[in-house]
Amino acid sequence: MSMENAVLSRAGMIVNSSRFFLRKVTPDRQDRADGAGHSWNSSKTATASSNGPPKSSMTAPTNTAVMSRSYRFNIVVTANPHNVEHMLKTRFENYPKGERFIHPLQDLLGNGIFNSDSELWKVQRKVASYEFTTSSLRNFIVNSITTELQTRLLPILSKASQTNRVLDLQNLLERFSFDNICKLAFNVDPACLGGDCTAGTDFMSAFEDATKLSSERRLRESITTVHEFADSIIRSRLEAKEHTRDDEDLLSRFSRTKESSPEFLCDVVISFILAGRDSTSSALTWCFWILSSRPHNGVCRTESPFRFPVFHAGPRMCLGKEMAYVQMKSIAASVVEKFEIEAADRDTCPEHLLL
Repeated sequence: MSMENAVLSRAGMIVNSSRFFLRKVTPDRQDRADGAGHSWNSSKTATASSNGPPKSSMTAPTNTAVMSRSYRFNIVVTANPHNVEHMLKTRFENYPKGERFIHPLQDLLGNGIFNSDSELWKVQRKVASYEFTTSSLRNFIVNSITTELQTRLLPILSKASQTNRVLDLQNLLERFSFDNICKLAFNVDPACLGGDCTAGTDFMSAFEDATKLSSERRLRESITTVHEFADSIIRSRLEAKEHTRDDEDLLSRFSRTKESSPEFLCDVVISFILAGRDSTSSALTWCFWILSSRPHNGVCRTESPFRFPVFHAGPRMCLGKEMAYVQMKSIAASVVEKFEIEAADRDTCPEHLLL
């Protein structure tokens, strides 16, 4: 998931129905767990009008609306795939992030790949692109996911199914994703899903607060906690650099490059943790809600990345896209194979809120 969509996922989506019952799959119900393909339609992009209530850009002939902000600047909101392709791919160089985007995130993301333009972005993108295409990294990802699934997530779900306890599945999946992305970034296990590591839980909570609209003091404290946690791991890793040649996490990989200053490494790992922590948990929460409300077999269809730019598109296409798919497929297949999932409140569906 791209950095922009990772932030919007946290700030703009509230899942009202994230509590589920789980039951063990019985042999006669096994065939119902085989097909689960669905296509999700995103909510319509809304724009605020100074002359009345918000209007949807989908109602305009071009699926695009312009909000005039007097002498300052105009805001263009579009739901037109051709416009999206123009901005993200065809004329990519004409639409940099710019200071309006970079400055507010500078304290948290620094000059990381998701908060930079031009040559600074190109250098980081080149290094990251190479690292994400290696087979050793893919194997490391698969092994990490499998271990977390078998030793933590599935036992929790199994215990709940035996006692008919309702679970907040989104919360579980968020903690699973955070453990997994930290393992990939640092090769450090915060044990948020296991619930046996206070430092890891504090780190996750700080990330939550750092991406929310909150008081200046709380935001500053959260960012400090995030950086202190990351800096301590980076310092210890650099001090023992000669012993990390075989490590496959992102920190170890980037520390072996020419651009391996502590500041650069901190920006890299924080950016990837922030981008990867919510992508799978939000998608899977919707997936399991759909499976609960529509248990029949579905058919998966491919959509244009410019119509549903979940992983962004063009030159800034998310490097972790395949990693996210591996994680989502592994979790969905493992859970659907063993359990039937039922939403606690069938009348309430997940809801998009634009804030």
